[in-house]
Amino acid sequence: MQMPKTMYQVCHFTLFGDFDIHEVTAVLSLAPSFTIEKGELLDMNGESVPARTATWDINAPDGLTMNEQVEFVISILWERAEEVRKLADRFSAYLVLVFTDDVGADTLTLKPEALQKLATMNIALDCNSVGNEVEDAN
Repeated sequence: MQMPKTMYQVCHFTLFGDFDIHEVTAVLSLAPSFTIEKGELLDMNGESVPARTATWDINAPDGLTMNEQVEFVISILWERAEEVRKLADRFSAYLVLVFTDDVGADTLTLKPEALQKLATMNIALDCNSVGNEVEDAN
């Protein structure tokens, strides 16, 4: 049975590098959506492999357009801009956008203000198209 296809749009902030995830959480006074500790065992095609770096992520909530997700994540980070910038200066920081490029998908518009905020916080923008359609996991 073939799974139904759906548009896929997700935005999240990710910080990765050699750091303690609990220290990042304390510095930002923000609970992460997802973390991986350096050395944590990850399942890679049935093989346990230790993570080479720590990862600390903030995801936008489900049900928002891509533009709304970007605004949500940037607004959370902007409230802590100085702390985020200090972490981004030491580690790798990205605003990650993953999307299908279906006909009918939302148009993403990054306004100059959003781009300036990302630059001020030293956050790179990473955009990934995953093809026309993604199988719905539900």
